[in-house]
Amino acid sequence: MSKIGDRQNAILATFSGRESFTKSEAVDLLGSGYYCNASKYVGEILSRMVKRRLIRRVKRGVYRVGRGLNPPAPPSSPPEGNDGKCKWCAGRGCLACN
Repeated sequence: MSKIGDRQNAILATFSGRESFTKSEAVDLLGSGYYCNASKYVGEILSRMVKRRLIRRVKRGVYRVGRGLNPPAPPSSPPEGNDGKCKWCAGRGCLACN
């Protein structure tokens, strides 16, 4: 996993002590660094942070810091399909299978 960028760090540092924050608040924080359409670019940053589990999307335009930092652990045994192979990797081998 790549390291956290400066803008992502700024979002985490600014909003970590709060219950939640909005996209418009993040745009106010970071928007001056963009020539135009700051909302689009900040939205992309927030989306990447959600995918990396650095923040959690509560509802449209509302985010929460510190929820979901650790990915869920895989189950002790993988789910099996009708053919007896793992549903996740189809028997090719994954962390849950091995």
